[in-house]
Amino acid sequence: MRRDLLTFCLLSVALSVSACTSLVKTSQTRALPSQTAYYHAVVGMKQEAADPQAALLSYQAALKEDPDAPFLLRRAATLLARTKRVPEAIIYAKHALLRAPNDIETLSLLANLHAVAQEIDAAIATYERVLKLSPEEIHPYLTLAQLYGMSGKRDAMEATLSAGAAAHPHSPHAYYYLAGAAAERKEWEKAASYYQQALDVDPSLHPARLGLAQVYEQQDKLAEAEAIYRALIDSPKQPEALSGLLRVLARGDQLDEALTLLETLQKASPSDETIRLQTAMVWAEKKDYPRAIETLLPAATAHPDDTRMQVYLASLYVETAAFDKAIGLYEAAIKREKRPYDLRLRLGALYADELKQTDRALAEGDAALALDPARPDAYLFKGAVLFEAERYEEAAQAYSEGIAKNPEMADLRFHLGVAYDKLNRFDDLVAAMHKAIALDAQHAVALNYLGYTYADLGIRLDEAIDLIQRALVVRPDDGYIVDSLGWAYYKMGRLNEAMTTLQRAATLAPEDAAIHEHLGDVYLQSNPERAKAAWRRALHLDPTNVKLVAKFKTAGFGDPTQTSE
Repeated sequence: MRRDLLTFCLLSVALSVSACTSLVKTSQTRALPSQTAYYHAVVGMKQEAADPQAALLSYQAALKEDPDAPFLLRRAATLLARTKRVPEAIIYAKHALLRAPNDIETLSLLANLHAVAQEIDAAIATYERVLKLSPEEIHPYLTLAQLYGMSGKRDAMEATLSAGAAAHPHSPHAYYYLAGAAAERKEWEKAASYYQQALDVDPSLHPARLGLAQVYEQQDKLAEAEAIYRALIDSPKQPEALSGLLRVLARGDQLDEALTLLETLQKASPSDETIRLQTAMVWAEKKDYPRAIETLLPAATAHPDDTRMQVYLASLYVETAAFDKAIGLYEAAIKREKRPYDLRLRLGALYADELKQTDRALAEGDAALALDPARPDAYLFKGAVLFEAERYEEAAQAYSEGIAKNPEMADLRFHLGVAYDKLNRFDDLVAAMHKAIALDAQHAVALNYLGYTYADLGIRLDEAIDLIQRALVVRPDDGYIVDSLGWAYYKMGRLNEAMTTLQRAATLAPEDAAIHEHLGDVYLQSNPERAKAAWRRALHLDPTNVKLVAKFKTAGFGDPTQTSE
């Protein structure tokens, strides 16, 4: 569950700062020097809503008469920002600040203009001044925390929010955003506590109640989550409550109840297409894709420009192997959207996964990169397509190009390491995995991959066990990681621990052939009949394992391919 730190737009804040300041209030601190300047200022104020450009010209005319008036400079800066001339707006705001260095409105305006211009360090420095001058307001704490978050300074962000909560204990907002930060780190207990503190201050803060329900979902407290979602479901400002309730019902295998709920809601609001879409999703969850299509198709036909609906319908067509229909919907949506980055990748995935058309899939990945060459998704996509096609050198190149644009992304490093493994570049594999772990100490897949690699090779076994155990802290019930630990114990000769661990792995992932093979290897030391049964199970799950067939014969168990055995 992710959520933005704050829900306001910096640009809108920049445009609204000082909007409530009247000319009369400004003139109390500095009288305008001439009737001409006063006239142009009044005209500019009247023109702002209908004709911002004309208003700007009026303010500039007033500034010719009084070039240092802070109010006029602020208004001109605000209008320049509205017309997307942010660099010029910053110049005007800085000029206003020279005339009134401690003016909160001017400082706030300048800070937000810096943020809009992506000059985050300058925005932070300016808002730090705002906070020093105006600690009695909660807003500077929240905005400064957002800016720290944008610059990756998570500790400073949370410290600022904590200070805001301490200084303003009767405001729920700092607690609310602290909860969001904790949720991003998957610290669910802390997130729940902060959300509850926000609600203790303001029980009507529905976003906090929604956030608490989402945390309860993560904690598998489904009854508590369901109760909150049901209480929020009638709130027009919280449409996510319905989605949350449906998720909870689905996880509890209460899909029929979900359908009954949606039917009731649809009767109450027959024109609500969102409910129809949710109903189709529930039918899809029940694997009844034709019924899902039947449910959604009338609404999708009536709203051909609704991209979300069209894309979901396309995904249903994919499930029913109606690939031409799915491609048509994706292509129409791509033509309709200005920046169809994600749509390109969806279409590419269809070509790669369903139609096995590697080159068409890669072309969609390249089209996505042309839209945004900095985003990592397309590099991960291209690498995966090339890897699946066993073009490992090219896959490694795709991941490396992604790393050049996103050097701090652990997933790219991990997948590069896997590609190096296929290329038998062991040292490069190890280096890539270590870098992934350095970037994300809780990257369970990278920890497990490197630990299993060491174990399988019979080297660095103490380090292998340490890596795998670190992965299990993050994902304690992952059968594949438990298998890695059992295999490392086996390689160390710790057979009792290996047997117990691998038995648990087989329970957690009963359809994985490798786990049953490993378990058979351990049984062979003390109980050949159980080894034979485990290996037979492994071969049933993966009949193509010729090495295991040979091992089966070598152990004196005969030919496992013969039914008489």
